Amino acid sequence: MADAIRKYGFWPECADLPEMLEHTTGRRTAGALFVDAGANIGACSLHMLLASEASVISFEPGASNLFYASSSLLRLHEQGTIAATARAALVPLGLGRNASGQLLHQAIGNAGHAVIGHKPVQFAPLGHLSPQAVRIERLDDVLWPVSQRSEPPPPIHLLKLDVEGFECEVLRGMSSLLAAGAVRAIKVEVFDMLLRLQGCSAAELLGMLLAAGFEVRLLAEGTPP
Repeated sequence: MADAIRKYGFWPECADLPEMLEHTTGRRTAGALFVDAGANIGACSLHMLLASEASVISFEPGASNLFYASSSLLRLHEQGTIAATARAALVPLGLGRNASGQLLHQAIGNAGHAVIGHKPVQFAPLGHLSPQAVRIERLDDVLWPVSQRSEPPPPIHLLKLDVEGFECEVLRGMSSLLAAGAVRAIKVEVFDMLLRLQGCSAAELLGMLLAAGFEVRLLAEGTPP
């Protein structure tokens, strides 16, 4: 990922996010909210900070990814490129169905492939690092806690959901936000093998999105220009 960003100036899978956000906001991104679930090293969060005026809330439980994401945000702030601290929040949590402690298993040499509770060997030819203890919370409880539900929920104009098979769990943990219509659009990775590892499937994930009222569209995987 870092090599691609150095070469092209961005991570290809983030390239369509500004246009998606503009579609949900009528091209007025000031005051919009982008939520990055599974921020990795922060590539898409940084892309949105630079390419839009939206506020960005990023969730990433992995220690090494948090280090690189926070370092990049601080560098942008120090350079005066953007007022990063004013529009960005990096939250050291994973998201899921229930508040819990879990183990995160990260592939050696590929910090982007880190799976909650499982160690799939197919994508970790060099093995896994020692498991990391991480905290999982419901997105409902983080962004719209019960004590505030007498008030309208915060509008999430675009949610990027890429959590290595934990996508169904994240959706189950944001049922109140979904029921309230707070989420305008979602870009979600669909990886059936990893979804099945977590007790879900691609068909079930898509069914959950349809049941929540979303129109599902297939996007081609991002590629460099």
